[in-house]
Amino acid sequence: MPFGLFVRRELITSTRRGAAFAERRQAVYVAALLIGGCFGVWEWRDWDRESVAGASSFGFAMFAALVALETVLVLGFVAGTAAPAIAGERDRKSLDSLLATRVSSADVVLGALGGTLLRYLNRSAALVPILVLVMYLGGIDPRLVALSVAGLFSTALVTAALAVAVSAGAATARDAVAFTMTLALVLMYLPLLALILLPRIWPAVTPWTAPIAVRLLDGSPLGVVTSLAGMTPRGPVIPQVLRMIAIQTVASVVFVFWAIVRLRPASRAVYDMEGRASLLRALRARWRPRPPCGDDPVLWHAMYSRPVVGEFWRLVERLFNIVWVACFAYGVWLFAAPSFVELLEWGYGPGPSNLRFPELNPMARMLVARVSGSPMIGEPGQSRLDFNIVLRQLTGAMTFVYYLMIAGAAAESIVNERERDTWLGLIVTPLSGWEILRGKMLGVIWKTRALGLVILAAWLVGLLCGALHPLGLLAAVAAGGAACGLFVALGGSRSLWSIDRAQATGRVIAPLTFSCMLGALPFMMPGVVGLVAAVGSPPFQIWSALLSYDDVRDLIRSEGVAQFAVIGVRGVAGARLLLAAWLIGVTAQAVGGLILLRVAVRGFDAAVGRPIRGRSEGSRGCSQASIAP
Repeated sequence: MPFGLFVRRELITSTRRGAAFAERRQAVYVAALLIGGCFGVWEWRDWDRESVAGASSFGFAMFAALVALETVLVLGFVAGTAAPAIAGERDRKSLDSLLATRVSSADVVLGALGGTLLRYLNRSAALVPILVLVMYLGGIDPRLVALSVAGLFSTALVTAALAVAVSAGAATARDAVAFTMTLALVLMYLPLLALILLPRIWPAVTPWTAPIAVRLLDGSPLGVVTSLAGMTPRGPVIPQVLRMIAIQTVASVVFVFWAIVRLRPASRAVYDMEGRASLLRALRARWRPRPPCGDDPVLWHAMYSRPVVGEFWRLVERLFNIVWVACFAYGVWLFAAPSFVELLEWGYGPGPSNLRFPELNPMARMLVARVSGSPMIGEPGQSRLDFNIVLRQLTGAMTFVYYLMIAGAAAESIVNERERDTWLGLIVTPLSGWEILRGKMLGVIWKTRALGLVILAAWLVGLLCGALHPLGLLAAVAAGGAACGLFVALGGSRSLWSIDRAQATGRVIAPLTFSCMLGALPFMMPGVVGLVAAVGSPPFQIWSALLSYDDVRDLIRSEGVAQFAVIGVRGVAGARLLLAAWLIGVTAQAVGGLILLRVAVRGFDAAVGRPIRGRSEGSRGCSQASIAP
């Protein structure tokens, strides 16, 4: 059977359910928002756009921003589409029937790869008019446009090949997506970190690791960016992009060949793994018994059930978690240790009154100090202020990742049950919609608790060393809780009315990403306009909530907060406006989450096709009489 039948099936199914047109609309909306943001920043900064040189620089900046955004979206869209392609069939128990026919492993793998690339080309086709318009108005060289398009397609190809290779051996679609994203990020950022940190940390291994890291970086879009920025210069941009395309093409062939070879052995190993997993669960139950199910079986299943994962991948996951938590703890301690020393000298409370806001970012100063081997330069009493700035920036970015995890897991909570054919067995039970949805949503929070606890631990360290005021901690927890409730309710409600995983995830990730991106507007467009636009951005709410003792002192004295000045908010009036906007945004998120949850509960029976209970005794009597023999 030719693999073209799989591509044809993808084309027919995506067209019938409207996914092809929805993906085109999303691509146009995102590009339009980016172009509108470029216009807004250019006008706000009052940069030249009227002259020929100004129009050319504006067009080139807009084109570069569009290519950078598409590169980021390629990783998310292609990985999210290709990773569940084979593992999703295994979830639905249809892969075994497919492999029992004359369909070869190459047909399955190439069909999944072709279907993913077809959807990506369909999405990219909507950007052709925008790209031509930008090229014409900005005077962009067509050869540069063709080179950028070729680089984007090769990046999509290697990402799809990596996702298919992971999907061929993954037990579930969710594991395939998680492993694909993890491997993609590791292959992209690990070579750069090795080139920067290993010469300082372990110089003896640099002669062996540097050539490998350079080649891996040459095959990544990040290598082109770092070369243009001067961090890892690799010559002119055209030969470098061509080298990247060549490396990605070879890697794609290797990934596809590996997926074809391991598809059938991996499918047989899944059943062996399920048998071993059941045996291990039985042995584990003897020395660590699970609590009884009780009256909340949905939450119990979410808390104590584990997906079937191979021992190798489980070990890789644990090692990855240990490494990133250790790196994060080390980075936090670099700023927390001087803060504890300063706490012994000044005690809890505001710092010196003559302390100025640092002109250079504390993380940049720390990086320069570590690379050069010199101590970090700062004014006396500035350590806790630096730590507060780092907490705002670092945990603000981490909460964006945390919200993505929560929303994605909530969007897949009900769709996974449908794909595994366990949803019908759940809805025929006497459990109400409220009990099922509440268990699913609390289970999502429980499964994603690790990153949330790490963020909370960083805040507690800031509280203990005096870099964070107790009111700031309470405000950050309140903002984070409201946003988590909103995104869990949004993901659960969208999953209830979605057909498949891609549709549910797209309906959640797009508004979440847009709302979080609004948090960057106050830093790009300081003033009231950017502040009002960022009211509903959860990371910005976290950033503005982490108040220090100095911030609380300035608010009590009716003075302007120094850290708010970076977004154009100066004076006590501006600080009060920011606090009012923060309170409105957090309250709106909490109320919005409750409304979404109430709507989902009230429409649960209609959404799943269960008979709707009568609203009165008379209607119930009529229903019973109508079905009586």
